[in-house]
Amino acid sequence: MIYQTGAFNSVSVNTATDYGWGTYDANNDKVTGNGTLYGVELKDGSFKKIVLDSMASGTYYFRYADLNGGNLQQQTIVKSNYTNKSFAYFSLVNNATITAEVNGWDWVMTRYLTLLYTTSPPTPYTVGGILVNAGVEAVIADNINPITVDPNNYTLHKDSLTTIGHDWKRFTGSWSIEPNRVYFVKTQNNTLYQIEFLSFQGSSTGRAQFAKTNLGSIIGLDRIEHQDLAEIICSPNPASDFIRVVYTLRHRVDYVQVSLTDMTGRVVYTTALPSVKEGMNAATLALPDLPAAPYALTVKTDTDQYTEKVIIAQ
Repeated sequence: MIYQTGAFNSVSVNTATDYGWGTYDANNDKVTGNGTLYGVELKDGSFKKIVLDSMASGTYYFRYADLNGGNLQQQTIVKSNYTNKSFAYFSLVNNATITAEVNGWDWVMTRYLTLLYTTSPPTPYTVGGILVNAGVEAVIADNINPITVDPNNYTLHKDSLTTIGHDWKRFTGSWSIEPNRVYFVKTQNNTLYQIEFLSFQGSSTGRAQFAKTNLGSIIGLDRIEHQDLAEIICSPNPASDFIRVVYTLRHRVDYVQVSLTDMTGRVVYTTALPSVKEGMNAATLALPDLPAAPYALTVKTDTDQYTEKVIIAQ
């Protein structure tokens, strides 16, 4: 499930001009509806039928009515009114656009429809879970110890609503949390979090409890000066027993090396990181017994490097 896929365009044949509900014409920059009639079930169990007529000059034109044709309404939605939103929201009950989304959200816990593959063919089923916003990246770290997890080999993805999804919990007579699982989430302001779900109370309250660890802000690096490294964060800083290095590579490289240099220029620690794939990578490094002092931490590839000051505190 991604933002480009929804009920109205799910029947698309995946061509550049086919939107499912209509066809795009580059000559007039307009999507013209094909007359497909959609049925919509409302929260109270009643139904409406809806037809999308067109989308032109950034405005959607559509009609909807009761199933018997009564209460026909013709409406528009102007996309430019929602430039800071992921979606525009329209109430078929109130016959009006509504405000249902705050600015800058990272995830929302809600109900959504997904396919359950425990049956053949897969069955559409409504589940409760977490959907992430556009621009938010997330990855599952599975079969690990949440206390000592090393996010090495986990690459963040930003094209999926349901990376977190619903299956962090399970029901076997009562609700339990998927063991030995955490999520790494990078928000739209480049802050990296580690998320561990702790409990879920089910439909009686819908409440879930989770632990959130702020791993710090990722530093974006200039593409001209850094052809390999795109982003980097080192935490905690000050550090004592360990330091976590999270870095994004613009492409796959042969190796990544991390080193610590004291203020005299002496290299006191160096190691090669095993994960060198394109995208976001991470490693947690156990530090040797070093005097409390400032050090220069350098992340280096064959053709690129980044250095920042870190404090070792005892």
